[in-house]
Amino acid sequence: MASISISGLPEEKAEKLAKLLEKLADNADALEQLLDTLEKMKDTGLLAGVSALAESFEEGFNYLMRPELMGAMGNMMMLIYFISKLNHPMIYEVAENTPPCIEKAWEEFKKTPEKKAGFFELLDLMRSPEFYGMMRAMKAMLECMRKK
Repeated sequence: MASISISGLPEEKAEKLAKLLEKLADNADALEQLLDTLEKMKDTGLLAGVSALAESFEEGFNYLMRPELMGAMGNMMMLIYFISKLNHPMIYEVAENTPPCIEKAWEEFKKTPEKKAGFFELLDLMRSPEFYGMMRAMKAMLECMRKK
């Protein structure tokens, strides 16, 4: 290894400098390519953009790490997980049937009489197959939740 003598420089630093110069000499072609690329980036203004991005990175990172945003991201991940576990054909069927059912429900609601429902009217309503199906669905859901 060549010995470099720089006045006032300790021996170990001179040795490190010699190793660095040797690496620079070994990789001169790659370094020249890198410098050419950097020069082109500077000429096009891309280097200034990268520099500005690096300067604003900390501010953006701090913004992203706010507790409210992190909580929202956690909620979004839970929603995505929930949606991925759903039975898609069933959801499609429900979505397809919802608009006409809402319209039918609204028409029925508008027909509601001014008087209060009597006990036998409520009992008749509760005995309908739809009400029974809804109660069975709610029971199944609650049983499933209890098991988890």
